[in-house]
Amino acid sequence: MLEIRYATANNFTKSIIYDCPKCFLRPDVAKALISVQKKLKEKGLGLKVFDCYRPSPYQQKLWDKVPNPNYVTPPKKDQCTAEVPQLI
Repeated sequence: MLEIRYATANNFTKSIIYDCPKCFLRPDVAKALISVQKKLKEKGLGLKVFDCYRPSPYQQKLWDKVPNPNYVTPPKKDQCTAEVPQLI
């Protein structure tokens, strides 16, 4: 289940940060979550995802709303050179 709070105003900024409620993950992370989800489903349980990979423009938008490193990672620190994340 996805509940991408930054796609709504129901988050600590009280602002919409993402323009769509999609979850982007690196392939290895997505595979791990799928594996755990399958095991939990057998027990009638499941994962709930509130946030995923955050592309740089959204990190900047979040920082613009809350420029406090105690709450938000400054955008320059958040630069990632990892492979392009996949949508799950």
